[in-house]
This record gives sequence, C-alpha cells and structure tokens, in this order.
Amino acid sequence: MSYRRISRRRRARRRAWRVGIALAAMLAVGGLIAGGTLAPPADGVAEHGASIQPMTVADAVAAAASPSASAEPRPSGDPPAPAVQGRSPSPDAPPPVQVLAGHSAAVNAVAFSPDGRLIASGGDDRKVILWERAGARELLTLPPAPAAVAALAFSPDGRFLAWSTGTVFAPGEAVPVIWLWDIAARRIANKFVETPPDHHGAYSPRTLTFSPDGQTLAAGGDDRLIRLWDVGEGSLRGTLPGHADATTSLAFAADGLTLASGGSDGEVKLWHLATGALAATIPVSSRWVRAVVFAPDGKGLASAEEDRTIKLWDAASGRLLRTLSDQRWPRSLAFSPNGRILISGGQDALLKLWNPATGELQRQVSGHTEPIFCVAYAPDGSSIVSGGADNTVRLWNYERSSQVSR
Repeated sequence: MSYRRISRRRRARRRAWRVGIALAAMLAVGGLIAGGTLAPPADGVAEHGASIQPMTVADAVAAAASPSASAEPRPSGDPPAPAVQGRSPSPDAPPPVQVLAGHSAAVNAVAFSPDGRLIASGGDDRKVILWERAGARELLTLPPAPAAVAALAFSPDGRFLAWSTGTVFAPGEAVPVIWLWDIAARRIANKFVETPPDHHGAYSPRTLTFSPDGQTLAAGGDDRLIRLWDVGEGSLRGTLPGHADATTSLAFAADGLTLASGGSDGEVKLWHLATGALAATIPVSSRWVRAVVFAPDGKGLASAEEDRTIKLWDAASGRLLRTLSDQRWPRSLAFSPNGRILISGGQDALLKLWNPATGELQRQVSGHTEPIFCVAYAPDGSSIVSGGADNTVRLWNYERSSQVSR
C-alpha cells in the first residue's frame, strides 16, 4: 500500500476520533443541564440599571451568605467571581419556590414560628392561616377575623400567635383590638380589649411585635400611640406618645431594652422600655417610614421609606451609615439570622437581597406578580417567606451546605 494512501487513512481515523469526543462531550453537558446540575446562562438588568444576573434564591442566598459576601463590590470590568461549588440539591430537597395558595385577597403579614416549623399569614380576606413549612401545606385556618388582618406575630416561646385588624372603630364600647391564639390548644387564649371615650374610637393596631422575653406585646396604629400590653395578664401596661401621625412599624432590639418605631411622619424613634423615655428621634424622610428592623446584633437598624430608599443606621448614635437606592417603594424588611443579608420587598414585586456591610444589591428574584407587602426570614436562615397583593404566600428555599453555613 502506498505511503499516501496510509496517511489518508490515518487522518480519517483521527478526524473520526475527534468528532466522537465532541459528540460525547455535548451529550454529557446536555445530561447535566437536564438534571439541573448546570443551568444555561441568562442575562438580566435591574431597574436601576446595574447588571444583575437572575438566579435561584438558593444561589442568591448562598452567594450573599458566603464569607466573601462582605467584600467590596468588584468593578464592572472585572471578571465574574467563580460560582459556589458543591451544592448539588438532594432528591428530597424542597423546590426553590413553593406557592402557598389559600388566601383570596392581598396578604398583609407573614411570620415564621421561633422553631421554624410553622408559617403564619394574614390578609384582606380576614383569614389567618397556619402552614406547615416542611410540606408547604395548610395546617389550619383560624376563625375569621372581624376585618382584614393587618399584622401578626409569634411569641418568642412559640406558644402564641397574636394578630390585629387595624380597622376597629367603636366609640364608647369595649372592643377587642388584639387576638391571642394558643398554638397547641388551637383556640383563642385571650383578647386584648379597649374601652375608648365616647368621642374616640378604638383602632386595632397595624403593627405588632413581642419583646424578646415574651412578656410585652408592643402595638401601634392609626391613633399614633404605642401601646405596651402585658401578655400574661392581657392588660395594658403603658403607652408611649408615638408619632405625630400613624405608627407604621415597630421592632425590639435583641436585648429587649430598646423599641424602635417608624411613622407616617417620616421619623424613626428609639424608646427606653424601662423608663418609657424617648432616647432618640431620627428624621428619616419627608414621607412615610414603611418598616424598621434591628440587625440581629442590635447594633444596626434598617428603615424603608416611601422616598424609594432603604437606610442603615447606627442604633446607638442614630448616625446614618449608608443609603440603599430602590427604584420603587420598599414596604417590608428582614435581616438574615447572621445579619449578612437584608431582604426587602416592595412595589416592584421583586424580592431583593442586599449586603448591609457594603450597601450592594446582590440579587433580585422575581415570582410575585403584584407588590410584596411582607417578608420574613426563617430562624435557621434556610428559607424566606413573602406575601403580597397577588393573594399568595411564597416560600423561597435553598439547601444549606458547608459553603453557606461556615
């Protein structure tokens, strides 16, 4: 056989071998994509113009909670950081997003129980629903509230769920303004009742929060005053002057010594609980303060305003640390248990994850089709729950891994 003929056959075999390798690689990558191990790239742009890569909540929270999350934002020209490896979901892991459908009107309030097993939601349909987090299923619908449910909160020991409606008005009559539900007994344990003067009405609170020791329930609403209720006795322990207009949000510091309040007068106020004295007034905005929340360590405080900003404050001095710009009104805030992530929900129906150390918007996640009214973080940091004007409660899950937890 001639040398030329042998060379042609060898080149043909080499070409066939390379084609075979390429086909095998394409089949392998296709299998990984189909199995969910790899995902095809997608591009997205945040409303404020910065390039934000859409991703699952799993990736978003993992990236934000990783040790590198507190680093300064990289310049736009730098290459993207490598993806977190080793987070293949187990077959038994819940899906990234679960829709909890049970409300027929807007959802105004959501909360996790302290042990993380239960989720509570309340809305304009007068329903308070308890959900089992593990199965994302409805566990119990409580007896209908007399009006739209405006606020709810679990007691720190998980025994009780308090809720209020925000709309009670009954001059001269003794009326309940807060209901206390016994979780284990499945019954109303107490009703907090007010008897206002003839010329005044009793307004059920629009915001509720338990003190860390569970002995006091702070409540605020349209009548400006902040009421401090004795949980054990069901009696009014005292009042704080509140705001020049409605009190819109309340939050206790982790040590229970300080209460923060936000109002429609555009101010955030800090109160000493032991004396009832006003510790500080922070002029935050010319418009409503929609939400206030303490960082888990009690040193930081976040507020959401109708001027389309989120502000981070030093809780001790009231000094402004940084301002986070949002193109639409943020309405609800929550810190992750480790304080490394601040989540917000608002008018643009996006769940946003911020790095409070840098002020960077790290990720935004879509799912709701109408404004988000309420958000909460699970105590173990592995889930987020949100509710809004689309009548749904959404549970955002991600699988914990050594990359995230360390």
